[in-house]
Amino acid sequence: MPDPEETKRNRVAMLSALVAVLAALAAIVSALVSAGVFGG
Repeated sequence: MPDPEETKRNRVAMLSALVAVLAALAAIVSALVSAGVFGG
């Protein structure tokens, strides 16, 4: 049976990784938009 604290820590790490990925995607998209790739 996994340790609840360990599970919570893993979930927080997974969430922060997901947030980092989303932030990177948002930065890439805004860079592309400002470059006019999407006709912005």
